[in-house]
Amino acid sequence: MTASRRNKRSDQPHETAPGGDDLILAALRETEARYVDIYTSLSQQSVEARQALTKVREDNEGLTQEVAALRRELDDERRRVQHQRQTVDTLASALNDIHRSLFGGNVYASSSRRA
Repeated sequence: MTASRRNKRSDQPHETAPGGDDLILAALRETEARYVDIYTSLSQQSVEARQALTKVREDNEGLTQEVAALRRELDDERRRVQHQRQTVDTLASALNDIHRSLFGGNVYASSSRRA
C-alpha cells in the first residue's frame, strides 16, 4: 500500500504548506529589491566615475596647455637673457677697448688692483 500511495502522490500536483509559496515569493522579491538597489547604486557610481574621468581629462588638458604656455614663456625669457648677456659682453669688451686706448691697460685689471 505504501507504494501505491507514493505513486498517487507523485501523480498529483505538488502541494505545499499554506503560505509556503508566500515565503519563497517574499524571499525572491526581497532579493530582487536588493539586486535593483545594488544595480542602481552601481549604475550611479558608473555615471559619477565617467563624469569624474571627464573632469580629470579636461583638467589635464588645461594643465597641458598651461605647461606649454609656461615653456614658451621660459624660452622667451631665456632668449631675452641670452640677448642681454651678449649685450653686456659687447659693452664690457667696448669698455675694455676704451680704457686700454685711454689708459693703456685692462679695465678689470685696474679695478681689481684698487680693491
